[in-house]
Amino acid sequence: MSALASQQSRLEVPDTGSLRGDLLAAPQVLRETFLGPLGLVCLRTAVEAKIYPELFGQAIADLRRMESLGDTEIQRRAVQRGELAEEATSPLMLKTVIGPLILRYLSTQVDELPDFEAAFDHDAAPLVDFVWTVLHMRSPLPPIARKAGATTVPEPPHNQGRGVQYFRLHPGIGSTNR
Repeated sequence: MSALASQQSRLEVPDTGSLRGDLLAAPQVLRETFLGPLGLVCLRTAVEAKIYPELFGQAIADLRRMESLGDTEIQRRAVQRGELAEEATSPLMLKTVIGPLILRYLSTQVDELPDFEAAFDHDAAPLVDFVWTVLHMRSPLPPIARKAGATTVPEPPHNQGRGVQYFRLHPGIGSTNR
């Protein structure tokens, strides 16, 4: 239990100055957690909390609450900077980036963990781009795009000029306002 408490105190909300940067930095916190000495303790406790909620449920609930606050803070800053429309925020944003990385970690053989660690940033980037695109498709164009006169969902910053286009196909696609 004390191991979980120490993890909670180490959770930092990245602030890189951009939504994409924050989304790329968030998995780095996860990387330090899972590849550190307490990584498997945290994961195992999360599983045990499902079986024995009376023993571990509160500790995991506290950890999830901290993660949720971090997710909310990243999105709040993106809305303030004009990168994201408030209607596009989602409680699943960070989970969508981090979930596949956790699954890959759990399914990686111990002798392959160095390869997992080496490929971590490469594996996180497409997940971030997916989330970035979906968030921008969920609502009207973010304020920063409207100011620039855009009529389509902007490309993720790293794709500009590479011919990959992200369009809003229909005003209702991806929207929660149906």
